[in-house]
Amino acid sequence: AFSTYSLIAVAGATCYALYQLSTRMLSSADAPTTTIFYTATVGAVLASFVAPFFWVTPTLVDAGLMMATGMIGGLGHFGMILAFQNAPASPLAPFNYCALIWATLWGYLKSKIAISYLRKYLCQCSHHEL
Repeated sequence: AFSTYSLIAVAGATCYALYQLSTRMLSSADAPTTTIFYTATVGAVLASFVAPFFWVTPTLVDAGLMMATGMIGGLGHFGMILAFQNAPASPLAPFNYCALIWATLWGYLKSKIAISYLRKYLCQCSHHEL
């Protein structure tokens, strides 16, 4: 059955495809540092429009995790720019399938960890009730 929520996945895939296409086109015209600067600037400006409505002050741990995520994402984008500068798109395409494998493994690991914590919590609660 069709769900309107599936359109969110289609929109996300479309945005990612446009992101890769624009990165490919810009990699032949601009320096990698220029591309990464404008990508980060546009992202920050767009996020600033919705941030006031959803802002929650992060803890130090959360702020550190967000900074690490941003740095890892930035390095990944920088690597993609360099790859598109030095190789045609067709040999690089199979590496996107590698991302599916990693996402599946991380999702499985995360769900196993969440389930183990949930079981531990539920077992502790049931022992206290007895």
